[in-house]
Amino acid sequence: MQTEFLSPLISISATRRYTKKNNGDQMSPISLRHATKEDVLVIYRMLMESAVSQNGAGEVCANPENLLEDGFSSTPRFQCLVAECDGEPAGIAVYFSIYSTWTSRKGCYLEDLYVAPQFRRRGVAHALMTELSGIARDSGCGYMRWLVLRDNHSAIRFYESIGARIAGETALMTLTLPADDAIVSGPPANP
Repeated sequence: MQTEFLSPLISISATRRYTKKNNGDQMSPISLRHATKEDVLVIYRMLMESAVSQNGAGEVCANPENLLEDGFSSTPRFQCLVAECDGEPAGIAVYFSIYSTWTSRKGCYLEDLYVAPQFRRRGVAHALMTELSGIARDSGCGYMRWLVLRDNHSAIRFYESIGARIAGETALMTLTLPADDAIVSGPPANP
């Protein structure tokens, strides 16, 4: 069944299973599925765990209520894959659609990739990225983008191992919009 990227249904029609072999030993299978509204507390918990691990817990404004509204309404702003190992939530990938005027192609923006510590080094991140890249490609995306902390060397090595590269020619710019129209009216006049 072909579906549009960012529609409530995506290309995962059923739970997918991935299995990683570690030194010849078979490990527990990894199940991937699209998140449902029943997963909101799991998503929130994992987002908070990620923020704590990056020393940014105080910066997170998301809460279960706005995750429910933003991800599971009739017009979702994001989608999420959930990975499970041994019947437990093991990781998430939160993503949404973006567009590039330079390439004239839509892309997939990975907002958060998180794997719980007890499930790391078991292929969960690789399974999530494999599934997400397939979803993006099948949806007509020409690229994927995401941010990684410069001092997160293990994440950078992982991303490079799957073919990603650091986009050194660009700089991230962030503008937090004020409640009033200060930015819209332009800079203050010089006296």
